[in-house]
This record gives sequence, C-alpha cells and structure tokens, in this order.
Amino acid sequence: MKNASFLKYIGVWLLWITATSFLTFGIFFILAILNIYNDCSVISEIIVILVINFVGAITFINIYKLFPDLKISKVMIYLWILGFVGAGSIVAESRNSLEACNLDFNATYIAYSALIGYIFHNLTIRYYFKKKPQWDGKNLI
Repeated sequence: MKNASFLKYIGVWLLWITATSFLTFGIFFILAILNIYNDCSVISEIIVILVINFVGAITFINIYKLFPDLKISKVMIYLWILGFVGAGSIVAESRNSLEACNLDFNATYIAYSALIGYIFHNLTIRYYFKKKPQWDGKNLI
C-alpha cells in the first residue's frame, strides 16, 4: 500500500476537528436545553474541559480507523504540540468566561483540568493505536 499524501493527513485532521466540534456542541446544546449546564460555574467549566478531551479522543480513534493508510505515529507529535497550545487556549477561554460572570475563583483548577484532559486525550489515542499496524504503517492491509 502506498503512503498517504500530506493533504490526506490534513484533510482527516480537519474532519476530526470538525466532528469533535459538532459532537461537543451537540452534547452541550442538549445539556443546556435540559438546564443541566451552568455557564457561570467552575465545576461546569472543568466538566466541559474533560468532556471535550474525552469526545476528542473517541472521535479521533473512530475517524482515524477509517483511514488505515495513515500512520498514527506521524500524527502524534502534532497532537502533543497542538494539543498543548489548545489546552492553553481552553484555560484562557474558561478564565475569561468565568471572569465575565464576576466569579472569584482560582484558575489553577482550570489549568489542572486542562492538563489532565490533554494528557488523557493523547495517551488514550496512543495506547489504542500503539499495538495496531496503523501505528507505524507496518503490516497495513
């Protein structure tokens, strides 16, 4: 089997980001309709961060399984680097959201939850694919 093109890697990455965004939006839309989600709560923000990371990991696994010619080991470095940037932006966005509610809170909990979610996200993906042929491209179908 020939190697996947750079554009295919980018396209599948964008598909994954889009699917994760829609799924996360759908989950929180339903929670808002059911009046379960509270915008002005540190606990709600922490739950949002953890759910986004969980949904992102599950979506990544399911989408990338559809493209067996993509080497996950090539993608992981981008998950670690861009995921760290994303975790930082989530912390900043959550802090701004909570400050708009005039809450007195410690952003450390938000940062810890973003860091834990980021590590959980990437390790879940890594351990799922590590022993699969798709990890390094050997023995691909």
